[in-house]
Amino acid sequence: SLAAASNAVIIGFNVRPTPTAKTQAQEEEVEIRLHNVIYNALQEVEDAMKGQLDPEYKEEITGYVTIRETYHVSKLGTIGG
Repeated sequence: SLAAASNAVIIGFNVRPTPTAKTQAQEEEVEIRLHNVIYNALQEVEDAMKGQLDPEYKEEITGYVTIRETYHVSKLGTIGG
């Protein structure tokens, strides 16, 4: 389903999932979070959105290079070659 493909979390307010929906969510490993207080649901959505805005940077070495000389390019700055 779309929720599983996009790694989504389903957030519900004052609802209960049908047994079929609950089973399908478990099979596809989609998390369902239910709230009875609207402020809690809104806070969770806000927290999730803030988490998407702050990127996580991961440094990964993909290769090696030897810089033999540096050059100054007026529009770019200093580059290595």
